[in-house]
Amino acid sequence: MDEKEALKIVKEDKFGRELENLPNKFKKDKKIVLAAVNQHFGAFEYADKSLKKDKEVVIAALKQHPINLHYADKSFRKDKKIISLLLKKDSARFALNLADDSLKKDRKIVLAAVQKDGTSLEYADESLKKDRKIVLAAVKQEYYALNHADEKFKKDKEIILLLIKKDSAGFALNLADESLKKDRKIVLAAVQKDGTSLKYADESLKKDRKIVLAAVQKNGTSLEYADESLKKDRKIVLAAVKQEYYALNHADEKFKKDKKIALAAVKQGSSAIYIIDRSLKKDPDILAIIKKSSIDKKKRTLEKKIKDDFASYDILLSDSDNQILYSEFVLPKKVKKIKQKPYENYIISIDKKKLKNITFKQIRDFVQKILKDKKEKNRVQNIEKFLKSKNILFKSENWGEDGLI
Repeated sequence: MDEKEALKIVKEDKFGRELENLPNKFKKDKKIVLAAVNQHFGAFEYADKSLKKDKEVVIAALKQHPINLHYADKSFRKDKKIISLLLKKDSARFALNLADDSLKKDRKIVLAAVQKDGTSLEYADESLKKDRKIVLAAVKQEYYALNHADEKFKKDKEIILLLIKKDSAGFALNLADESLKKDRKIVLAAVQKDGTSLKYADESLKKDRKIVLAAVQKNGTSLEYADESLKKDRKIVLAAVKQEYYALNHADEKFKKDKKIALAAVKQGSSAIYIIDRSLKKDPDILAIIKKSSIDKKKRTLEKKIKDDFASYDILLSDSDNQILYSEFVLPKKVKKIKQKPYENYIISIDKKKLKNITFKQIRDFVQKILKDKKEKNRVQNIEKFLKSKNILFKSENWGEDGLI
């Protein structure tokens, strides 16, 4: 085998394994190794040690994939330019993990790393885990970085409030120092973002009516974490069930017989009928709400079962508060001697926040029209074409036995 033939082999390599099978002389050939790593990042692992010390080859390999720092000569782990290259390629955590200890103490390198990936703080030198500027940069990028910072920052009000504002209230209050769990301002800010963060508040604040009311107005089920005395407070229980009917399960038993609270619960979710007291289950006002909810649900859903010579299809179109979902579950008929997929599930989802100039009814009418045509075989594709024609953003997925197809 000559160089020309070896080059052809590595340039056509789809899996990065051909260099491994070539004679050793080609693994030392810079031209061939460069061609191999430019074709597939995995080839670098099989290059000769001499080329794993060659900066040009190493940089080419790293541009392909950061994993190649693992195979490169360890001297490159001390090279600022090499580590900086990986930081630019959004491989901060990986780069700082493999970097030499001297670079883990380098403030500029670590700051650049945590600004790209806050969790890379885990691999910084302990001295920099005490550096407030670095910790602030890390938690701004990723709230979980606080887990890797020095313990003193769990007492830092600014950092805890920053995490609360970043919609990480429960995590922040959970990790916060005990002194901050007793801080009324901190806890109130947390429950206003995430009511369930009441769980991590000091017991004294679980008795605070204003804090508990704010919590249940955000997440009704946070009533579970309130002091027992406030589970008997009618105003708080009413606010909780208006937000989430299931909160009634955490309230004092007497409220299951309270008609006003029962009405609020079934308005929030018809399943509350299974929680309220038996004496109210036949109440005409409550039954009227349940009936209306059932009618509304029918207006917001479309279900259809279709069968043909090839498969059965379970179709569901539903309209929820956040999204419109079309699902088509396909169960093929078994045919002897033919290998088939056990099932497939086609899903089209539309984020209602991005839905403009069209209503659920219009989508429903189009789907109904397609379903009336028994010969139609391309329902999913036609729905996608319809949505595209209306400039509607959607996500389309196909799930099978082994997951996403």
